[in-house]
Amino acid sequence: MERQQEYELRKKIADAIQNDVDRVFSEKLQLFNHDFYYEILFPLIVLEMNYKMKSEESLAAGLGDSNEYLILVNPLREAIYWYIHRVLISDRKILFSKKRYVPSLGEEYSFVEYVLQLHDEFKRGEQIREIRDCASKVMIKPEDDNTYGFYFPVISEKYHKELLYYYGLDDTLNFEVEKEIFVECEKYLHDKINVKELIKHPQKIYIFYNILNRMANVIDTKYFELCKKRVMSDLNKISSSSLRSLDDNTNKVIIGSKDELATFLALLYYLSRLCMQKYMLASSTMVGELEYVCQYDLVKILALGRQIGISRDSVMSYIDYFSMDVNVTSGNFTEFPLLKFKNKIIWIPSSIVLNDFQFSIVNGHYYKGIRFENKDETVSQSIIDYIVNHVNKYSNILYNTNYVYSVPNETFKGKPLNSDIDVAIYDKIGKKLLIIECKWKENVYQNRENYIRIEDALKKIYDNQLEKHQTYLERDINRLNELFDNQIDFTREGDVDTLYLFVDKRIQYHDNGTNRHAISIFMLAYLFENNSSKRQLILSDVFSEIREMTSRVRYERIKLKEPVHLGEITVI
Repeated sequence: MERQQEYELRKKIADAIQNDVDRVFSEKLQLFNHDFYYEILFPLIVLEMNYKMKSEESLAAGLGDSNEYLILVNPLREAIYWYIHRVLISDRKILFSKKRYVPSLGEEYSFVEYVLQLHDEFKRGEQIREIRDCASKVMIKPEDDNTYGFYFPVISEKYHKELLYYYGLDDTLNFEVEKEIFVECEKYLHDKINVKELIKHPQKIYIFYNILNRMANVIDTKYFELCKKRVMSDLNKISSSSLRSLDDNTNKVIIGSKDELATFLALLYYLSRLCMQKYMLASSTMVGELEYVCQYDLVKILALGRQIGISRDSVMSYIDYFSMDVNVTSGNFTEFPLLKFKNKIIWIPSSIVLNDFQFSIVNGHYYKGIRFENKDETVSQSIIDYIVNHVNKYSNILYNTNYVYSVPNETFKGKPLNSDIDVAIYDKIGKKLLIIECKWKENVYQNRENYIRIEDALKKIYDNQLEKHQTYLERDINRLNELFDNQIDFTREGDVDTLYLFVDKRIQYHDNGTNRHAISIFMLAYLFENNSSKRQLILSDVFSEIREMTSRVRYERIKLKEPVHLGEITVI
């Protein structure tokens, strides 16, 4: 098939899918009659119901909250965020409603099926439209004479990087520390509201509700500080030092300081846990309403902000930032958990309690075009610091970071030979050298991997950075001595096996043809832990595992709703 013909075919089919999505969505909205409950609140309740169901299944299986059970809800979270965003950009006048009833299982199932199918159709249209050659490109393959079908790629890896992270396999010691922080926070509220006491003293239910209502009006300082400690453990992964950001378009401060951000997020976390505790009381006793959604008047949030020392302007700024924006098409409830409707602030507890703020804050800034001050020294440096913390304990390892070089009268691809090596690691026993280029590429992970951008990033980083480092080091062996402060004489080391590696905060991809690899810092840390013994890191085993990694692509045949014709060609 000719390239132009392929382009026209993809565009025609993608446009037809988009029109069908628009039609089905509009028909659904017409049934709701501008009602706030059905258009906004109902989808949020359904999403929170699903998180609670998966959480209960997880606990019943003897697992924690942050595991593969909850990951299964992520496609629904993405679909419902997309759905509500479409409601808000439809420019309809939505009428506020105080309806609060809980959907039946039939209503919940029907909506989940509808929104997942509609969102899947939308995403397929976007995939089909993409004509650039890459791992995620939808293939058009002949079926019969002049008849073609679409084959959608499914990309998989040997390791599930999210589960490595969720189960703390990358850092068992730190995982236990964070678990203790979480347990300490949970225990405090559990000691105040012990549901088991209701077995002997059912009348205590009203005392418990009064405690929770008071905590929602007057901040319990001790519990709030525990919530803040929980949030701060995440924010410290963005930057171990300061954290501040600006909106250059408005010259407005978004994050005033890391402590201020932690204080605001701790307030949301605090209120979310209260909501979840009320749900637990109601579901176990059938006394009171099942609360799935947090709804607070703006004046109430401002008043609570004053209690914890945040100014009105700062609270308003954080609310604006964390709220869904009709002008921002990317994102999810993790980046933008809040909805502003009239004078109410609305969110679901799971979007706060299960949030990985180390990812969502950085991604949210990218989506909204907000700049971190001194990003290289804070956000980007956090990846380098993380790697150092995982190699500095090994006796056979030399390492260096942020090594700057500039060679007069030497060039690389016609440009001056100058740059900086983010991390260099040398195994003195195995004679293995690892050169790492660290990046936090926010644009390559938008709810899911964007493989077009991932492949672009991989090529640019190897072509422009890692190959430059390779050129610099291979032209003069004494440069290796300088790289490691002359702690070792590489002229006497003999053959040194060198691996050049791209390490990102989150992504993972392998160009099997060129043996180029991008792995997440959590994967790298896991490989370090898994290939170490008696305070020695066996870098040769790490190299072997990385070099054997592949991104496997298989294709699934998915039929269109209706055949599409373009000249003599038919796509089914």
